[in-house]
Amino acid sequence: MFQKRGRYKRILGKVLVNGADAGLNQVQSGLAWHYKRYEREQSPEDRVAYARAEEKARSPHWVRRQPNSAVSSRNRVERLGRR
Repeated sequence: MFQKRGRYKRILGKVLVNGADAGLNQVQSGLAWHYKRYEREQSPEDRVAYARAEEKARSPHWVRRQPNSAVSSRNRVERLGRR
């Protein structure tokens, strides 16, 4: 059950699959970012786990030190498509 929705009416919450945190798994795999906007609403344990997972996922796998966020990449693609 969720308690809150974000700016774009998306559900904000923790998704557990067989007891495992699906969002944390995505961050650990480098498939998602730890979205800092709502980190104060996470438990202190989750906040630390997500931050560490993101740092570890970026270190050897991400070539750029400051990779583009999904939003900036999507905006760039949209701009290129409008030409």
